Amino acid sequence: HGGKLTVESAGLGEGTRATVRVPVEWLERREVSQAHANQMWWVTADPAAAIDVLIVDDALLNRQVMAKACTRLGLTYEQAEDGQQAVEMMAVKKYSMVTMDQQMPVMNGDEAVETARKAGYSGPIVMVSGDTLEPSEQADMRERGVTAFLQKMAVPGARDALKQLALEKKNIGPT
Repeated sequence: HGGKLTVESAGLGEGTRATVRVPVEWLERREVSQAHANQMWWVTADPAAAIDVLIVDDALLNRQVMAKACTRLGLTYEQAEDGQQAVEMMAVKKYSMVTMDQQMPVMNGDEAVETARKAGYSGPIVMVSGDTLEPSEQADMRERGVTAFLQKMAVPGARDALKQLALEKKNIGPT
């Protein structure tokens, strides 16, 4: 990345100081927004949706973080802690967005997506994962019905998608 790492020590038992310098290139806010918009093409506020967001993740903390973001943005949400529970919920309700973790007990995210699609679920299901998925893995998951992919700790990420959904919802107004 064109950075520099320096390590200094005053001697044995005196500690060590490491410094990392990485150059950062800043983009204008409108450029970042446009880049996010292009990657968030699938975000829409569906007037037919019973709930705005279904949060699917086996980690309670991850669900809590997403739920808090939904609350702050004025979005309604429900939670599922595994793929099987998510499939059961998608069988009876439509959501504007489903955020699906990949690695979960009972049923993994890709299996849940495929099962929901075979049962006729047509709304956007985005894979939100901490894993870096290879292009071949993403292609396989798209064939199984995944709409898009977001990294948990990247930009744009799940919070950006929620912000976009809140904006879309505001623009369509009450139904």
